[in-house]
Amino acid sequence: MSQKKCGKVSIVIPVYKVEKYIDNCIASVIKQTYTNLEVLVVDDGSPDMCPKKCDCWAAKDSRIRVIHQNNMGVSAARNRAIEQLTGDYLLFVDSDDWIAEDMVETLVKKIEAIPKTDAIFCGYTEVNEDGEIIRTVEPNHAQRVCRDEAVKSIFGVYGTFLWNKMFRVELLKENFLFDLDLKIGEDELWMINVLKSARDIYLFNKSLYFYRRRLAGASNDYSLNSKRLSEVVAQQRTLMSIAEYKSEALADLVKCRLYYCGYKIMRLAYYQKNYKIFEEVDKQIEIGRKVWYKTHDNFFGNCRRKIVETMMRMRIPQSLVKIFDKNDILEWKR
Repeated sequence: MSQKKCGKVSIVIPVYKVEKYIDNCIASVIKQTYTNLEVLVVDDGSPDMCPKKCDCWAAKDSRIRVIHQNNMGVSAARNRAIEQLTGDYLLFVDSDDWIAEDMVETLVKKIEAIPKTDAIFCGYTEVNEDGEIIRTVEPNHAQRVCRDEAVKSIFGVYGTFLWNKMFRVELLKENFLFDLDLKIGEDELWMINVLKSARDIYLFNKSLYFYRRRLAGASNDYSLNSKRLSEVVAQQRTLMSIAEYKSEALADLVKCRLYYCGYKIMRLAYYQKNYKIFEEVDKQIEIGRKVWYKTHDNFFGNCRRKIVETMMRMRIPQSLVKIFDKNDILEWKR
């Protein structure tokens, strides 16, 4: 397949305080076997050497465009790039990760060979901060599925993250910008909004993306700040958005995720003796709690969880609660 006949791929890389990793990330992008690219690198006011490094890369490769802005967060950085992209396909890459050299070519070939396919997801490899492999996620089969089945897979093996998924830019007609109020969970809401108008989606089973798990990441911040609390808001907005799919099964998946995310925060609040937040989140996730217990058939696990929730509501001392709460608060840091 001649690349001249294939669409341009816009690769968006938000950058903030990753001077240790940014060169490896950009190098993996410009070394792609597929060359019809535009690379939108958004320096989100990074206070380190990242701005200079990004400009150096742009000087070496005309396909790279660097956008400098004051620090406004990853969603604002992505929005800035989306508003300026000119490609036919959109791929997000996190600035501390890297991609296989044939990732773009593989995804473009698949999506252009199969009619009415508007997005493609792939497997991924999770590595630690030093790049050592932790695990590789590769589904058993590659297949084209309908929109609802693909969205279902987001809550399963393909994950609620953006970086192992490529989208036709045509999907970004409405609701294509990220919600600036959300610091955690914004990826999921964006995908639910964008994929509403999708036709079929291809689920590719090979790992093509290398995700670096870092302790300093936003999702690993377990303080009870506004960033962490926005995760519940994100799930509530996702639940409202998924209603337009008119699928009870998909709505139940989002409700379960609302409960899962909220329960983490509820436990954090309890162990930190912030009972106001505990009570607020406890009420907010009730709609998800009911579905969780109805759909999870681990009888003993559910019983244990119900006991822990009751003990926390009764303000039983933490030392006693932890006897039943086998999944200690440190579980969420894994």
